[in-house]
Amino acid sequence: MMLIDINEVCEIAKLSKSTVYKKVKDGTFPEIKKAPSPSSRGPRLVNRWDKAEIIDWVETQFKRWEENPRPEWI
Repeated sequence: MMLIDINEVCEIAKLSKSTVYKKVKDGTFPEIKKAPSPSSRGPRLVNRWDKAEIIDWVETQFKRWEENPRPEWI
């Protein structure tokens, strides 16, 4: 499992940070994984996502778009 931060999630999913967190809260996006911080300063745990889950989510959204080019879920 490769964990990625919010910036990479946004780049892969083509979503803003606020949209990612809203979709997580709504349960329509992969869950956050808490990981130890690589820094000695700041929080001990940071938000990360499994890259494979994000890629799967994007592929699923693309398939839904192919089936319905005018989706209501955007």
